Amino acid sequence: MPLNDQDIRALTYLAGRCRPTGAPRWDDAGIAAAIAKVRHLHLADVALSVIRAADDAKAQTPGVIANTSAPNWQERGTRPVAHEPFDPTTACDVCSLPAHRHTNNSGHEFVSVADATRTRTVRPKTRLPRTKETQP
Repeated sequence: MPLNDQDIRALTYLAGRCRPTGAPRWDDAGIAAAIAKVRHLHLADVALSVIRAADDAKAQTPGVIANTSAPNWQERGTRPVAHEPFDPTTACDVCSLPAHRHTNNSGHEFVSVADATRTRTVRPKTRLPRTKETQP
């Protein structure tokens, strides 16, 4: 579905709000003009491109929105997070962070899961007496 004037205004506002801190601000007129150049394209494609372009701190002007060969028109894949296998000898018992990522700002001392398991005593919970309410 092509964009109408209301779509352009909404995307202009969104692009202005999506600019990263420290990146040059874009003026609304420039954003609207760039979006208007691609108004014939599908709304969802333009919206994704506008958000990607606005999120790019290196983009100096909103003109990249109108350039359909710019990187903001390419789908971004998710960045895979490196998996750290769980090791009870190096993982913190409180926050589960590995020892090399544990900091003094964690709010607690580092105690490995293995050490905590060895020193932990398991006491059974005291049973609460059962009371049955009787109706007079």
